[in-house]
Amino acid sequence: MGVTNEQTVNSYIFTMSKLRWINIDRFYKIPANATRAITLKDKTESSERVFIVFKNINSMLPMQKGSDGRSYEMEKLPKTEKAVLMAYRIVDGKPEVYIEDVSGKKSRYEMKFEPYTFKELKSLLSGIQS
Repeated sequence: MGVTNEQTVNSYIFTMSKLRWINIDRFYKIPANATRAITLKDKTESSERVFIVFKNINSMLPMQKGSDGRSYEMEKLPKTEKAVLMAYRIVDGKPEVYIEDVSGKKSRYEMKFEPYTFKELKSLLSGIQS
């Protein structure tokens, strides 16, 4: 695979996946005792795109950067939704991806990026949607 940029990876993800955007308003009416907050830390100062993917509804929502500038937060994640944290960045023209299931009562996560080819990224996206 050759050199790429963030715009190319953005386009690829949305072309190759059946994921659609949703608005956070979807979860506002859920009672507080049925939601939880999660935090995703990034120990580096890299620029990345960060999402939470909801498997049951084939949708994704961008996560908001926290006030510390090195974490991403979601305050009202429904406890019953099957979700995956996904982030990607470009390093030296190559995509790197972090992905992790949101599970149990865990509320703090830390990004650990791995290099991916476009073929591997396509397979990853197919797995999320099944």
